Amino acid sequence: MALTIGDLNEKCEHEKAKPDTNIINNYFNQPYQDKIQIRPENDNYSEILDDEKAKKIQMGIKVHYVLERLSNLDGLEGLLWKLIREKQIDKEDFEPIDSQIRELFKNDIFKNWFEPNWTRHPEEFIFSGNEMYKPDLVLVDMNKNSAIVVDYKKQVKDEKHDQQIQQYGSILSKMGKYESIELFLVYVADSEILRVDSKMT
Repeated sequence: MALTIGDLNEKCEHEKAKPDTNIINNYFNQPYQDKIQIRPENDNYSEILDDEKAKKIQMGIKVHYVLERLSNLDGLEGLLWKLIREKQIDKEDFEPIDSQIRELFKNDIFKNWFEPNWTRHPEEFIFSGNEMYKPDLVLVDMNKNSAIVVDYKKQVKDEKHDQQIQQYGSILSKMGKYESIELFLVYVADSEILRVDSKMT
């Protein structure tokens, strides 16, 4: 399922821009170990990114992987054991992942996203013209014509994170379906949730 905007006559152009969904589905169904890659961006990067930071990022990736599949807090323990049986995460990851996610649920903003009034759209494509985007999570409450865009981040804070999620919000705004659109960045390793100002252009 994809959220789209624009003329339906542009469907063919959108399909040209859309990548092979089999490749995408295979990627997101692979164990997290196959997706972890810490790539240096400059010659000094390996010196800056010490082992502790690397472990923090890796744990953030695992927490993100679980959050993509979590529907409510009550199902967390069962989901973790399921992913362990499927070798998607390691047994020794159970406690730190469980702890980080429960810490997030202590925040009323985060907890609200799992209320039944929200329809959840995790990692679904949205289209604008020939461009394709994929937020981590879009929550929609059609009774109130409102939407929330959530992006999970494993890295340290970066100004580009704000710009990225503001772009997602702008695209949703152009659909004309939502009277209210809120944007949030979740830094999973630090259990920190930041509201981002909308820039609907």
